[in-house]
Amino acid sequence: MKVKIGISSSAITEFSGAGVPLDDIKVDVIELDLREVGIIGREGEIRKSLLESLPEVNAEIILHAPNQVNLGVYSRANILIMRSTFKVASYLDSNYVIVHGGKIKISYHKSFVNLKAQLEELVKLSRDYSVNILLENFISGLLIFPHEFLPFLELGINQCFDIGHAFLSSRFYGLPMKEFLKVGNVELLEIHDNMGIGDDHLPPGNGIIGESYIMKVLREVSPRMAVLEVKKFSNEEEVIRGLNLLEGVRR
Repeated sequence: MKVKIGISSSAITEFSGAGVPLDDIKVDVIELDLREVGIIGREGEIRKSLLESLPEVNAEIILHAPNQVNLGVYSRANILIMRSTFKVASYLDSNYVIVHGGKIKISYHKSFVNLKAQLEELVKLSRDYSVNILLENFISGLLIFPHEFLPFLELGINQCFDIGHAFLSSRFYGLPMKEFLKVGNVELLEIHDNMGIGDDHLPPGNGIIGESYIMKVLREVSPRMAVLEVKKFSNEEEVIRGLNLLEGVRR
């Protein structure tokens, strides 16, 4: 099995001010987290100066949609902000945008219907920009459990499987980890560790998931891409160690 490996902008000095400089790493993919870089404003406006000042990278770009998108609530603002996200993706020659299911307001069932209705519209919109949507599992709200992803496979939406979130959900709700791996259609695996309590985004081996289990999941899921998404680390070496762990499956 060979996989493209990457890293989140949260661990790259030029994007976040912390982590490792671009010149010190060799990756195939960079996940640009729009929740952190501020390119898209609260109303969906694109901050052109920030966009044009992004550092040049020699890697495939994946975008993570901004925080203000909540697909659990039906809102034209969601569509507007996602349209701006697709425009940014097109500008950066990015083929993928990651989005969460959203929060539950009043009723789970109504929120799920809102999610599906908006994704149906967004899939059509994304084609105008040659962008693919990836749905990410989370620890609360919508899209925690694997069966929740099934209705979206027919829309051609693949999964961004976050191993740290799945591990926490397994502990919180008592569903074995193996159940989270059954959906398939995993395009991207997000990798980080935690202590089983909170969403720590630690380097692999700094939590209780551990390096060997992370690699076991990676091989079982067999994604096209694997991204190191760490946010809490002590030094550059911890980030580089995480990337080195993934080198064995690199395409």
